[in-house]
Amino acid sequence: MTADILERDLHHSPDFKIIGEGPIGDKAEILKERSDALRQIGWQLPPTTVFAQGFFDDFFQRNGLWSNFQEVELNATTPSRIIRGSLPYDAFITLKQEVSEGDLPTILRSSGPGDGRGTGLYLSEISEDTIPKVRKALQRVLASYFTESAVTFRRDAQAGEGFGVIKQP
Repeated sequence: MTADILERDLHHSPDFKIIGEGPIGDKAEILKERSDALRQIGWQLPPTTVFAQGFFDDFFQRNGLWSNFQEVELNATTPSRIIRGSLPYDAFITLKQEVSEGDLPTILRSSGPGDGRGTGLYLSEISEDTIPKVRKALQRVLASYFTESAVTFRRDAQAGEGFGVIKQP
């Protein structure tokens, strides 16, 4: 992905953006589809950033975890290798722009196949909104997609593939 990290602004709304290319998962898709209707009935949505599946491709390459998200080899060590990995410079700079370093905590939520149905299969994390803490929380949420239980669920439920991580205050 290098320096040309793609940022897609949805509904021309400053409070919902997608960074990266590719799938964003069920939970983010549902939020994207319903955000205008929710605003129209008076719901105030928190600023939302979604890190799309493609955002993580350079991360996988940098850490020797395969060339992109779709090619990640699923085995017992994959989640821990993701958690221990380091972000490429461009991804780190992008993440830095999304962290406010403020007093409010931030939540990083999974958005994967079946996640919009409340399966509770993928991880969500509450963190201080600092770069080191958000980075590690982001990696733990990402790693949850590659756990044995998540892989088994997707296979058994024929839930499909695709993943994103949602960041909200």
